[in-house]
Amino acid sequence: MTDYNEDVSHSSAPVPSEVDALITDVRRLGLDFAKSVSAIHQYATRCPGLVDTHIFFRVSDLLIQSGLAGSLLLAEGMRNPGRREARFLLEASVKLLFVDQSMPTSTLEHRLVFYERKVSSSGLADELKGVKFGLLASATADELVRETLRLYGHLSQFVHISHEQVAKHLEDQRGGLTIGFDTLESLGAASSDLFRVYDLAIVACLHAIGPSLAGDMMVALQDSKWVFHAGKYLSDLDAHYDYKAERQSQLEQLATRREEVVRVGWRAQYAG
Repeated sequence: MTDYNEDVSHSSAPVPSEVDALITDVRRLGLDFAKSVSAIHQYATRCPGLVDTHIFFRVSDLLIQSGLAGSLLLAEGMRNPGRREARFLLEASVKLLFVDQSMPTSTLEHRLVFYERKVSSSGLADELKGVKFGLLASATADELVRETLRLYGHLSQFVHISHEQVAKHLEDQRGGLTIGFDTLESLGAASSDLFRVYDLAIVACLHAIGPSLAGDMMVALQDSKWVFHAGKYLSDLDAHYDYKAERQSQLEQLATRREEVVRVGWRAQYAG
């Protein structure tokens, strides 16, 4: 029999599963990506003409759309469509930066002509070779190029239907992995792919606004719990600005913190 005098004030809501917690983090990650690209776009408005002439910022909403779509699709159990959006985001980031770096003083119209004539309709290897990642250490920039090619190749497996994709889908079905029934491992792998793309895309965004504005933004974010501090390449880009006067008294602390944040990963930034 129920004791109606029993104190139930300490009863707690059901604890979400690990998968549910990861889904919440993935949704939040997509929103933070959108906010970050929007913030970079806002920084770009400080430079007269930058937003008007640079194709990267004229169509940056395309990056936001795919970034958000990727996270929402993963959160709804659609891992492969989410990876396809991530592939578009990665390819677009590289190609838009390539055009703007190749035509630094040109009008938007001339950049569009260059895009039509010089940018390949598929793949990104040629454009990636032409991009200058000057805000990264030389060795890190070389590693980023290799990482981008590997990641793009991995994500491309999910674009066109193939025997491997069908066989894997059937295997997942037998294991109960239908839409909305992810395991921690399957969603974790897909969200890791997405975070790596976000890291690379924001690096491209910061190169697009140039070293001065990128530095202003990184210094402004220095003490915030910005989830993308956990990005391998954004961490290296942040270190590029350790020459700034306001950082001289805390160089050792900054280096230690950067290393630790990358080590523990992006989800740790949402803990607590």
